[in-house]
Amino acid sequence: MLTIEEQDWLSMLHREDEKAVELISEAYYEELFNVAYNFLENKELAAETTNEVFFTFWQERKRLELKTSLKKYLKNKQVEACVKQLRYKYKLVYSENITKGQELPTINKINFNFEEDSRKLIGKIISGLPEKNKLVLRLSRHESYKINEIANLLKTSNEVVEFYLLQSLDIIRQGLNRFG
Repeated sequence: MLTIEEQDWLSMLHREDEKAVELISEAYYEELFNVAYNFLENKELAAETTNEVFFTFWQERKRLELKTSLKKYLKNKQVEACVKQLRYKYKLVYSENITKGQELPTINKINFNFEEDSRKLIGKIISGLPEKNKLVLRLSRHESYKINEIANLLKTSNEVVEFYLLQSLDIIRQGLNRFG
């Protein structure tokens, strides 16, 4: 569901008002950067990926059809961009290994549909997480609970919730690198 503020920003976008992207960026840049950094573990690449998400968002503004909040939409785009970066990184390593004559694992990539396969892969990795990790990840990422709210719900400390989140993101990152 779009907030009133997000609805205003989208109206500005439809009027071609570049200020809308500035306002959206001010509101969500840091959070999107953190999502990218958790996946990519590289500040420069995380910043580049985040900027690319906002640039693409501006380019696609006329075709936007949001079925969720703008924040969730941008987070999903950020995760997709990170997966794409990780895939690119894997391909570079793969190419370098071919050049060096090293034996490589075989990967079946026939008829690869990026968005669908990425979501399936991430879903499969998440389904293998321990129950507490899944719960904390779902509350944080899908239901937009804040760390302190999750801690209150689970009757634990913020640090424990942060640990579960970081552990979950690390497992997802490792899974993407392994299957990627």
